[in-house]
Amino acid sequence: MVSPIRTFDDRRHVLSDHSIDKKTADRIAQRTRELGMNARVVKHAEGKYAVYRTCKLQRVKPGQKGRQKIIHVNQANIAWNRKNPEDPRPPITLQTSLGSIRANSMSIEGPSEMIYQPLAPLSCGARLFVKTKSPVKLDDGCTRLI
Repeated sequence: MVSPIRTFDDRRHVLSDHSIDKKTADRIAQRTRELGMNARVVKHAEGKYAVYRTCKLQRVKPGQKGRQKIIHVNQANIAWNRKNPEDPRPPITLQTSLGSIRANSMSIEGPSEMIYQPLAPLSCGARLFVKTKSPVKLDDGCTRLI
């Protein structure tokens, strides 16, 4: 089992994705960096890799509006987690114009809108999703996307 929290260079890192190949891990880490967070790729058992995000809270200025974010649940990951409880995958996806990131929990720090579009789903297939421009805290609240 991969440790959900690790410390590198005196900084706390939270597990983002694991049991993936090196190319996928590097891609996820790069996308995480483009979203304004720090990421670290770590090799673990059987030649697989894990991606850890660094805990980092960005200050939110009064009245500051962030970029558009869409949050939805990945049903394929929920099905995977049901069949593979020892190797869970993050089921929540947050999409921005810079890319998407997955997490186990999210907290929206302001107004948001929940939308159901059964006849016009998103490109990923989601029919029910949350749309917001407010800051969003990921996982245990140590990382915030503005």
